[in-house]
Amino acid sequence: MSLALIAFALIGLGFAQSADNALSIVNLQVNPNTVVAGQNVTITFLIYDSYTQTLQNVNLQLQGSYPILNYSPAYSNLISSMGQGVYGGLNNYFTYKIHVPEDTPSGYYTLDVVATYQTVTTGATSTTVTSQSTMPISFYVNGVPYVGLNAASTSVSPGGQTSVTLTAINSGYGDAKNLTLELLGTNEFKPIGSKELYIGTLSSGSSSSTQATYYTASNITNATYYIPVLATYRSVGNKLVNQTLNASLSVVIQNPNIVVKPSSTTPQSLYAGYNQTIGLVIENIGTGEAKNVTVKLGSGALSLMSSVSNFFIGSLEPGSSETEYVIVSANSTENPALIANTSYYSSNYGSFVQKNIPINLTVAPAALFTIGSGKYYLSPGSTNVPVRLTITNTGTEVANQVQVSIDTIYPVTPVQSTYYIPSIAPGQSANMTFLVSADPHGISGTYPVTLFEQWKQPNGAPNQLYSGSSSYFVTVGGTAGSDSTPIVIGVIVVVIIVIGARFIMKKKKPIKKGK
Repeated sequence: MSLALIAFALIGLGFAQSADNALSIVNLQVNPNTVVAGQNVTITFLIYDSYTQTLQNVNLQLQGSYPILNYSPAYSNLISSMGQGVYGGLNNYFTYKIHVPEDTPSGYYTLDVVATYQTVTTGATSTTVTSQSTMPISFYVNGVPYVGLNAASTSVSPGGQTSVTLTAINSGYGDAKNLTLELLGTNEFKPIGSKELYIGTLSSGSSSSTQATYYTASNITNATYYIPVLATYRSVGNKLVNQTLNASLSVVIQNPNIVVKPSSTTPQSLYAGYNQTIGLVIENIGTGEAKNVTVKLGSGALSLMSSVSNFFIGSLEPGSSETEYVIVSANSTENPALIANTSYYSSNYGSFVQKNIPINLTVAPAALFTIGSGKYYLSPGSTNVPVRLTITNTGTEVANQVQVSIDTIYPVTPVQSTYYIPSIAPGQSANMTFLVSADPHGISGTYPVTLFEQWKQPNGAPNQLYSGSSSYFVTVGGTAGSDSTPIVIGVIVVVIIVIGARFIMKKKKPIKKGK
């Protein structure tokens, strides 16, 4: 904005008793023409004396209020005698140099040139009279922008990428035009990607934020760091300003917190005497990154059947998790638990945590079967040979609606393959009879035979069926009635739980009820 200069001349009107307001300013000059906050300003002028008599002991001072003159006081001019008309200083002009503070708001400001002097009146007696003239000088000051910078980050990741919010604030009194931020690196913070961030025009009193990405040193600690940024913008009169700003960033390394807990299980319930696959969720519920997470599983009342029981995760961000699967076996219903020995470092490797986390599971009572038999013989071509077996519930829960089916491979063929038992209490046994035949062209040898058990339990859901399998081998050879080829039983039990559906065998035969 162009300089506006106003010079006011206050000229005394009467001189009978005094010469008040006899002086005025002429030929006023303010340099530079456009006054900008933060500059030095030179004021020059001449004085016009309109009084008819000589003025003596003239004391000329420049006065004003804050912020201009109080910031840089001006000196006084002492003149012994001043006649009527235009009067100049030592170099024909009176000259004052002032400094306008950089934080001066835009607007008009007034300085007063105040002159005190004496005059002598004539009459019956001569009298000395003291008088005064006040001469105001007004000019416009253009305020300048003042750009500051703040930095903030929700999480600082040592040895990784950190997102920093940079907020540019114009606390000055002029617009910062075409503001651009150039990211400068330090040993702790090195910019990644584009180093120039364009803000645009930042008006007085406004702010604008942008995101910067830095690679953070792995050895960074809790402290306040200063991130240098070169700010470039246009100020008053299109003046180019380059200013290095140091944005302070308080770094607090957040602490991780690793927990281990079960998630999905197959089957849904763990029963005493059987196996279960458990998904273990290793989760960071803390606020900082966890490094070198190690989980070593130990078994309490449970048996760990997985070949892999140690897990390593290089890094877990806050809120993230990984799931690992293990197989456990429950021998009883008392105090079932796994122990997860867990250790990890904070993100800057400054702290190390090691703790034991119990993984508590619920084990339900269950029926458990073993099957035994006497000596039976099977020769090639034999038909409808009865196979009498004994099933014993060695578990801790009643088995109801027990259905046992036999399955064989060639040359052995089931004739009556399914047996039904209403109920078997823990510790009780029941006898079962199946009929099988052997193909006359079958080759002598040992062949696998599998028994499938299916039942319900009082502690299960209404439509929940339990199933297991018992495997053994039968030898086919010799002649019927010989005692050299007994059926040998070997029991291996595996549980599969089926919800809301009946267990379907490969071959279905009429059910024979036990007596």
